[in-house]
Amino acid sequence: MVQALLVDADQTLWIGSLGGLESWKIGSPAAQRRRLGAPDGLRSGYVTTLYQDQDRNLWAGSHTDGLYRWQPATRRFANYRHLPGDRHSVADNQISAMYRDRVGTFWVGTWYAGVSRVDLNSGGFARIARHAEIADTLSDNKVRAIAAAPGGDLWIGANSGLNRLDPESGQARLYRHDPDNPNSLAGIPASALAHDQDGMLWIGSHSGVARFDAASGNFTRQSFAEGDPDGNHIRGMLSDRAGMMWIASRGGLHRLDPATRAVVTYRHDAADSSSLADNVVRPLLEDRRGQLWIGTFDGLDMFDRASGKFRHFRHDPANPASLSHDEVHYLHEDKKGTLWVGTAAGLNKMTIGPGAAGAVSFRRYTVADGVADDAIAAILEDEEGKLWVSTNTGISRFDPATGTFRNYSAGDGTIEGAYFDGSALRAPDGTMYFGGFNGVTAFNPKAISDNLIAPRPVITGFQIFNKPAALARPGLFKGPVESTRAVTLGAADSVFSLEFSALHYAAPQRNLFSYRLEGFDQNWVNTDASRRFATYTNLDPGTYTFRVRAANKDGVWSDDSASMVITILPPLWKTWWFRTLSVLLVLGSAYWAYRARLSGLRRQKDLLETQVGARTVEVEQQNRLLERQKRELEAQRLDADNQRAEAEQRRFDAERQKEEVERQKENVELAHRNISVLSEIGRELTATLDMETIMGTVYRHVHHLMDARIFGIGFYREDAGVIEFPFAMDQGVRSQFYTRPLDDPHQFAVWCLKHRREVFINNLEVEYARYLDAEQSAVPIPPLRVDGTPRSLPVAMMYVPLIVKERMMGVLCVQSVEINAYHRVHLDMLKTLAAHAAVALDNARAYRELEETQARLVEQERQVRLNTDELALANRALQENDERLRLAKQKAEDATRQKSEFLANMSHEMRTPLAGVIGMLGFALRDGHLQESTREQILRGQANAQSLLTIINDLLDFSKIEAGKLTIENIDFALTAAVENVVSLFEEQAAAQSVGFDVALAEDLPRFVVGDPTRLRQVLVNLVGNAFKFTNNGAVRLAVERVAPGEGSAPGVNVIRFSVSDTGIGIAQDALERLFQKFEQADSTTTRRYGGTGLGLAICRQLVDLMGGSISVESLEGVGSTFSVLLPLADGVAPPMVPHVPREPHSHRLKVLCAEDFPTNQIIIRMMLEDLGHKVDIADNGLLAVAACARTRYDLILMDGRMPEMDGASATRLIRAGGPPEAPVRDQELMIVALTANASEEDRSRYLACGMDDFLTKPIDEAALHHHLSRAIERQLQRGISLSPMPQPRVERAPSTSELDAMFGVDTGPAPLAGPAAHNAGRRASDLKARMRAAFASDLPGRRAELEQAIAMHDAETAGRLLHGFKGSSSYLEAAELHQLSGEMEEAADARRWDAIAAAMPRLRELLSAYDNL
Repeated sequence: MVQALLVDADQTLWIGSLGGLESWKIGSPAAQRRRLGAPDGLRSGYVTTLYQDQDRNLWAGSHTDGLYRWQPATRRFANYRHLPGDRHSVADNQISAMYRDRVGTFWVGTWYAGVSRVDLNSGGFARIARHAEIADTLSDNKVRAIAAAPGGDLWIGANSGLNRLDPESGQARLYRHDPDNPNSLAGIPASALAHDQDGMLWIGSHSGVARFDAASGNFTRQSFAEGDPDGNHIRGMLSDRAGMMWIASRGGLHRLDPATRAVVTYRHDAADSSSLADNVVRPLLEDRRGQLWIGTFDGLDMFDRASGKFRHFRHDPANPASLSHDEVHYLHEDKKGTLWVGTAAGLNKMTIGPGAAGAVSFRRYTVADGVADDAIAAILEDEEGKLWVSTNTGISRFDPATGTFRNYSAGDGTIEGAYFDGSALRAPDGTMYFGGFNGVTAFNPKAISDNLIAPRPVITGFQIFNKPAALARPGLFKGPVESTRAVTLGAADSVFSLEFSALHYAAPQRNLFSYRLEGFDQNWVNTDASRRFATYTNLDPGTYTFRVRAANKDGVWSDDSASMVITILPPLWKTWWFRTLSVLLVLGSAYWAYRARLSGLRRQKDLLETQVGARTVEVEQQNRLLERQKRELEAQRLDADNQRAEAEQRRFDAERQKEEVERQKENVELAHRNISVLSEIGRELTATLDMETIMGTVYRHVHHLMDARIFGIGFYREDAGVIEFPFAMDQGVRSQFYTRPLDDPHQFAVWCLKHRREVFINNLEVEYARYLDAEQSAVPIPPLRVDGTPRSLPVAMMYVPLIVKERMMGVLCVQSVEINAYHRVHLDMLKTLAAHAAVALDNARAYRELEETQARLVEQERQVRLNTDELALANRALQENDERLRLAKQKAEDATRQKSEFLANMSHEMRTPLAGVIGMLGFALRDGHLQESTREQILRGQANAQSLLTIINDLLDFSKIEAGKLTIENIDFALTAAVENVVSLFEEQAAAQSVGFDVALAEDLPRFVVGDPTRLRQVLVNLVGNAFKFTNNGAVRLAVERVAPGEGSAPGVNVIRFSVSDTGIGIAQDALERLFQKFEQADSTTTRRYGGTGLGLAICRQLVDLMGGSISVESLEGVGSTFSVLLPLADGVAPPMVPHVPREPHSHRLKVLCAEDFPTNQIIIRMMLEDLGHKVDIADNGLLAVAACARTRYDLILMDGRMPEMDGASATRLIRAGGPPEAPVRDQELMIVALTANASEEDRSRYLACGMDDFLTKPIDEAALHHHLSRAIERQLQRGISLSPMPQPRVERAPSTSELDAMFGVDTGPAPLAGPAAHNAGRRASDLKARMRAAFASDLPGRRAELEQAIAMHDAETAGRLLHGFKGSSSYLEAAELHQLSGEMEEAADARRWDAIAAAMPRLRELLSAYDNL
């Protein structure tokens, strides 16, 4: 059946049918028929559609195999299929339609996944990635290093090994690491590649380097610093002109002579300022002058090979000409000899001054200058001198001549995600390769092309007062807006907006626009696709022309513009005829007034002439008399003027003093009135629980106290990520409901909420930048008022946060249209009023939620009663079914609640006693005179404790397992050793219970497999532990065997069955189906008799599913059970062994402050630090820690996260700020390390964000503590702070075996003869226990009183914290009943079950009273 027909430009008929594709040459005398198939690159299947574009490219769409394009050069089809892991591939493999528009965008319609598009007029980038469905491709997508190979091939260093890749065909050959074969890689991943002068390839890994002879296929391994894993962790390599190999590692810089294999290592020495800046070394570069440059994690170094000294270049916050960041990622020297440095915070151009020791300066280029991302990964230079830079978010092209960047992302054809540092290569033909987390981006800079077809701009919309013109002025437009060339507006249409777009869909989100209103705008206004509109207000009457131009994603602007002539009519009083009548009326009135005035003046003239004659004689006589009097009065006037001036000055001074007194009196009276008013307001607000009434009351009083023409109250909705404004007023009129998203930082309300500070602005234009960085146009426009009138434009404003008990409720804002409308007294009153309003609103919201809950409950009760009555009339038997359903629902809800409470409380509940176990075992292992049997028992106990800690961490993150976010590790491990480790955990338990324990390991088991040994161990421990728990007599059997793989199994994969059988109580058949569900056991009596939460088998099932296996059970009640786990495990190799390196003693003694609130933890931490030789002070909470820092200068603080009065994060922020003004801290830059049991990544980020330097989890790992102390010593010495040298340790006798037995309660039979050693051992163990009991007893009265008060006040948070502390301390004191009771009461406090707490308090008081007399 024919599906598609096409006659192309060469007069060839193409026929697509259910049988495939045929071509007929119809222009020749005899038609030539050809059927196309696999030799032509076309898979079997039917063709659905055909298309030929403007460039004569023939496209064929298939039903199941995606898209095909005919390539005339090779006379084969290229296939484009949907790849599940590549969102830039075609959306679906069933193609239904194709079309290429005028701007080069090719549209592909699919049957199930919508439309895909690609820009055929631009591009040039290619992706090289692993495709699981294609054989012999790249082994994995984590490309860490790239080097050239013979014949145009590439060497690719990846996580799984070394690949030799043919970039044309995409085929690759993988070289793996095999510990049993010295002729293989030294390790994985292949993290660095370099060629030496002999053309040999050197491959760096995390286990050293290997030299590879491609001709013979032989590998030669080389390792550095035996016993130091960091020294063998290779990050980069370089072959210099002398033939030496320079190798960068995490443990320093190595120089290797390939001929003699001699190695010289350079490391950082804190006491030598001319040593290597840091042991973590990354890029290496030998410039054209022969100088060696080294990039580290602490700046850039230049190495003088003659003297062996390093010159350092670091970041200086006070010097903008310094390096932008100390973490150096890449080094590149361009054709002009300029050194370019890529760092974690931008690109740097180095400039060296004249002379041998010329001053060095750096010119920085960051995101602000146009680069795609500040984290630079690699730098390459093309033939034109332009730099191509890979970053965390894409690739940037930089032109050093103009200083401009052009950024390319996945939309242009590059790979998704970030790029690896140093993973880059420029091939001899100019092709560039950049390796990243998702493959390789390959391109030739000459082939990178832009889409040169400019888009056509169109005007798509016209609004008047934010309403479409069709609604605001019906009939204004006679046709579509885009075809209208002119429009006439009335004088009342003072606010209008025009919307526009660009008809170019290669990447519409990257289109650009430029518009101008001729007659108003002096210049063109530029904007982007996110703001495709222009708004104008209050224009003068006249004719204007609006023009808009557009540019595509590559910045190609259109020559033509879309235009619209806009005529604005004048108002009535501005028309010509109105003005003419007004002028004539004024002129007529003036003429008649002039005539009347002239007549009156004539009459007055005649009368005056008569009177003047008579008065002239009289005046002359009087003039002579007045002349004499004038001289006398002149003298008197001068005296009077002087006196009046003096009196006037005295009056002015008195009035000024009076005004000042009156003004002060008015201010005092106003302050008294305001205080009285605010108090009255507070009482009025708390007198009601109606939120609308409260908001109206707040507005009424604020409007009375200050200029509140614009007013609003916003509530913080954390779940929705917005601030809602349900109440807003503008000039006395209610405004519409609106929101402000928290992810938009260009808003004053968001700023006020996030910074928890007020906003005080009296001139928006001048003070805007004090709070927001963006332009004022970025601030969102508030909505219209409810009466439809335009909003007021504020120029002065105040925002105050609404805070209740340190919890952000929202914001309160007032705004004015007048500059300088507010004073500080207004802000103080608003803050006071906001405090009252926050409490009232919080109470109202709680009351409203209570009313809603009660209403729902009443409605539910009414509905249940109605349904019950109706069902009772129909069939009384259904009542029993309703009751069963209700009980099942209650059981499900109880199970869900128990799970939530269990997971929420598990961390501190189990970590606290486990911290003591691990700490004490660590102390015991320090004894060098332990018997081997005792040491083996302690080591086994320590391993079990660490395993328990790992399982607790996984159990606490059970929500991640349910969400599918838990990742499974795939590493090489010994299968038999893993099983034997599990067996060793239960040998003593089997002997203690007198239960047999048989282990059967098949002979054909593989020695090494690839999988997750930790998860496998967790599953087996759970299953074997259950078997022993439910077996009182008989035996437990663990069998491991290989089974035949099923059909379709991959080669090299073994299917291993783990079977755990027991002769225990068995499981009823009706319970088997729900056995693997969460919080389920066989029956309700199982929990009471055997304990457990019902989570173990649910975790096992989900872990087995994640490992690609299955779990099943067979059981007979009263006979026993068999659990079987089937897992696919691939063949593996022996894992690399890392030798143990003993820790060296510290060189200097530190003064350490430990902020920890529970005495037992204080004792453990103090002993660990004092055993390492350091001085320790203890603070019980964050407030005391800040006070201690004001009295003493410490070198390090170990800061607990959860403490009373002030937590660790708040204390850290206060110390970093310099402390309180009345007691400033002595060193606000000291090192602070978080010390907490909250081990999640979110907690880690929160503690680091508040100013802490690092993170240390409980129970404390001694190696990690030793590392942090070493860092603190190095940091203080670098800061120039003098430290006391560590005194030589005294040689003390270590505890004997009997001492350890006494310390840990091990019963080994009769004690040996008493002697000094035995006496000291018992005394040390008893002293430790006595210290812990004494610390608990001394701390008990205060904590007990605080608990009583918290219970009386129903303070669940404080009560839960204190009960949690009692529970943790009782585990150290071996008080089992106190531990269990405290745990139960803690759960009751978290659930606010105060009746249960009241019932348990008498027994708790009785148990605690035993410590009162210690």
